[in-house]
Amino acid sequence: MANAIFTIAESSVYDDQADVRYHFPKTYLSQAKQAEGDWILYYEPTFEFLLLPTVLKELDGLKMLHRNPEVRDKAKRAITRIKGWRAQGPLLEGVIADKTIRIRAVHNEPDVSKSISWLDPKNEDDRIIASILQIQAARPTARVLLVTGDINLQNKADAAMIEIAELDET
Repeated sequence: MANAIFTIAESSVYDDQADVRYHFPKTYLSQAKQAEGDWILYYEPTFEFLLLPTVLKELDGLKMLHRNPEVRDKAKRAITRIKGWRAQGPLLEGVIADKTIRIRAVHNEPDVSKSISWLDPKNEDDRIIASILQIQAARPTARVLLVTGDINLQNKADAAMIEIAELDET
């Protein structure tokens, strides 16, 4: 059983490295010293929002080609928001958008041939599904959630046993 639980945040103002050093305010130092040499747990409350290449490609198409001007404008606003995140640093490494939200771009398309047999590599929704399955395989303990208002993408995610959340379009 752990004798202490320390919260680690990437947005910390301190130069903490959980396995090497951890900054304690004086008010907690005496309590932390009691756990010295014992088991401790590190808790890192983070949420990572991943920008998939397929989604970026879809945004590009929507901003130029969609018949509905409102959809084109929404796509342009999303792209502008991504530009703002990029101004904070390289998205491939990830940037903090809020104290516990990391925005990170995924730079490679999934290998659909190594995924579920019914996925078509030419279908953008299927590449999104394959990307999510690849992320789940790489992080088996993480909760991976697809947030989308696309009903057929939700249907495919359900068939692939991917947890979904409905995107509120209001």
